[in-house]
Amino acid sequence: MFKARSAFIAVLAFSAFAAFAVPASAQAATITVDQECIDPGSPATGGSVVTGNFTGMPTGDQYYQGAVFVSAHPDPGDDVVPSYGGEYSERVDTDGKGGQLYADGSGTFTFKLAKTGSELPDTLFIKARVHDDTAPGLDKWVAFAVVEVPVCGRGPDPDPDTDGDGIVDSVDNCDNVVNPGQEDNDLDGQGDACDADDDNDGVNDGGDNCQLTSNSGQENNDGDAQGDACDADDDNDGVNDDVDNCQLTSNPSQENNDGDTEGDACDADDDNDGVNDDVDNCRFTSNPSQANNDLDAQGDACDADDDNDGVSDGGDNCQFTANPGQRDDDQDGIGNACDGTFDSSDGKSSGGGWLTTSDGEVNFSSSAKSVDGVMAGNCVVTVGQTKIKCLTVDGYYQSATNNRAVFVGSATQDGVTTRYRIELTDNGEPGTSDHIEITTDAGFAAAGLLGGGNLQVHRGV
Repeated sequence: MFKARSAFIAVLAFSAFAAFAVPASAQAATITVDQECIDPGSPATGGSVVTGNFTGMPTGDQYYQGAVFVSAHPDPGDDVVPSYGGEYSERVDTDGKGGQLYADGSGTFTFKLAKTGSELPDTLFIKARVHDDTAPGLDKWVAFAVVEVPVCGRGPDPDPDTDGDGIVDSVDNCDNVVNPGQEDNDLDGQGDACDADDDNDGVNDGGDNCQLTSNSGQENNDGDAQGDACDADDDNDGVNDDVDNCQLTSNPSQENNDGDTEGDACDADDDNDGVNDDVDNCRFTSNPSQANNDLDAQGDACDADDDNDGVSDGGDNCQFTANPGQRDDDQDGIGNACDGTFDSSDGKSSGGGWLTTSDGEVNFSSSAKSVDGVMAGNCVVTVGQTKIKCLTVDGYYQSATNNRAVFVGSATQDGVTTRYRIELTDNGEPGTSDHIEITTDAGFAAAGLLGGGNLQVHRGV
């Protein structure tokens, strides 16, 4: 392909050619050709037509009939007489008026090449001449203007397409590398196909983990082939960064306990309570005070057993006081271990007898009653050298089924003041299935079925 450039078609100054005597007035004459290159034509269609214009030609009376003759020549020194058609062009009339000039020496021309194809040289020189009647012989033909025009498809292409990608070199951003799309990621004038650093980040493409995205630091969180700047999933967890609540920490399930913008895997405070996870005794349950009743590794807010007594908080009648037995003498739902008051009820119970324990035979007698908050009673318990004597009753509870009674109060154990608790279970007559439990704060404890005697929990008072 030939693409003509404006610099290629040259108007020649004829003072350079010794064959022509160029008058001083010729310095202003010019000739131009409409075609950027001359079509060589073919034997079948004949020579091609050349058109153009000239200006500044002489108009004096000394020039034959004021006519201008235009012809084609293989070199600037060729001086074939144009009136005979010449070797490369047929005779030409200017302006279609038999060679008549305009008054200012300007006009247009049209002629047809006399030769075609390979008969033509690579370049033709188009000359505008006049006949000077005052000059001798052939010197009468004076060339006032010449222009050099290439024959299309001949000689070196002034603007070739070296890589054959359909883009001529003058506008191709990779002259020697095929890139018809002309992609230029960093807009530096070098196409991506031949640019060693397509993102202009100072890291050549061969070692750049983001060839088309600038990332001079080459950060690559997940260690794959793509840098973070161009990796759609920087932690390689299957969740794209634009929706990943931990962009740089793998968390495919996207857990987010506190519902903020950071997933649990990368959130320093998963319950958003102001205490960082690494020191939070309830990582997923908000507890800014960090209360921890049993001083284990879990705060109360997330500990299923806050007193560590083996009874889960949901069923523990003393959540913060260890009481694995869950004793609740007054049946108020609050275990004895944490119940500050004994919720007494009306009732009356009595009994006496003995039971056998590992410490020996325990003999006892007891009675107690409660009427409208007024309580009274007594007891005597002996086993070996130990003697317990009840002094007061300050708490009395009797079950709605009237078969169980519990009373508490002050006592002496071997002369030393203490607290006691007696629980009677009346399982019916004659009493052999009745059960008693006696304890004191001084360390006495005895419990079991009666070996003899009877216990009675009375209906009414």
